[in-house]
Amino acid sequence: MAGKRKAPSFKGVGKLPKNATDLQKLVHDRRKTELKETKRRLQSLLGQSSLSDGTFAPRNKNTGDNDLTLDDTHDDNFGPPTQEDSGGWMDIDEPIHGDDMVVKEEDPLVTLLNSSYAQARRLEQEKRWIRQYQLNLPIFLACRDRTANWCNPSEALRDAKPPCECRGKDRSIRLVDLLDVSSRTQRAINFCACQSDQGRLIQMGYMGASPVHPRTAFSLGLLRIHHILWKYCCVRTEPFALALDEWLDGFCPVITSKRTNQAREWRKPLSAAADAYRRLITAVRKRELILLKLNELDKLAANCPRCFGPPAPDAKTEAFEPDFICCCDGNFQHRRHLAASVPIPGLNPETPELFIKPEKVESMAELIQKTGPKSKKDHEYVVHPQA
Repeated sequence: MAGKRKAPSFKGVGKLPKNATDLQKLVHDRRKTELKETKRRLQSLLGQSSLSDGTFAPRNKNTGDNDLTLDDTHDDNFGPPTQEDSGGWMDIDEPIHGDDMVVKEEDPLVTLLNSSYAQARRLEQEKRWIRQYQLNLPIFLACRDRTANWCNPSEALRDAKPPCECRGKDRSIRLVDLLDVSSRTQRAINFCACQSDQGRLIQMGYMGASPVHPRTAFSLGLLRIHHILWKYCCVRTEPFALALDEWLDGFCPVITSKRTNQAREWRKPLSAAADAYRRLITAVRKRELILLKLNELDKLAANCPRCFGPPAPDAKTEAFEPDFICCCDGNFQHRRHLAASVPIPGLNPETPELFIKPEKVESMAELIQKTGPKSKKDHEYVVHPQA
């Protein structure tokens, strides 16, 4: 009796597979070599003999269980592998002397591929952040007015999400680590398809550390304190995060990482959340200047009323008090911000309002040199000895 299976189609039989490029062949050969080396090391480690079919002999009872349990969940606190990650084994750096010294050279091809991947990932991340700023600016303004710029303790962390009709697949529950001045907790939050995750967190009084599916969020009141401290003194992100963590250790449980099972570090997520907060308040300030229709002199007067605002005859307390005091100084962080940044190919972000581009500083320096004092005596009198 004839079978009922259909004969395979002859469509596309004449098509030939695409030839691999030299780069693909090199990557493929390198992967095969790495797999062979990994197999050899595992056999040597577990005391097993090499079999022709690629399988391993049964484990020795005295060997112990060395299975690795890998967690693919994204963790923004990713760090170097620990003893828990390696199934009980850790690599240590042994001293090498004499002729046995082997210098491991980095493959330029692998380095180039990793660099290209990292740049593409960073560019995509920045584009997502820009999209989030546009979506969440109205929510940010409404919550800022409701909470008195997150200074009202009864409203700062109150969930102000209006009721919606999202049901079933439109809702998702995720665990998010929430940090405030007085709390450090992990909470299950309902996210809806009707708004972005960042908008949902802003309505709760928090700012997420990533544009999509944030796992960590900091309260906007805490970010405002950090921004004010950064503006008036040289406070860095890592010491601030360590101080906050030590402060919260007194009355809050420690939050551990799923990958390493160790206490989480908050430097990277805090830096991302603080940068997002600064961009939002910069966007708010730009809109305020547009609505007020201020000219250039009015903008300068808003920054320094004494120098650029209307004259105030009764402002002096003493007759010999100077009319103007110009202080051209800044801390190391303010001056090194541009030099410490890394450019992103394909993205030209706007310079923040707090900073001045080097080209503008150079033009100012040239103008000052041209209009400076002519005599050496006047120059020594104007410039401070310690300047």
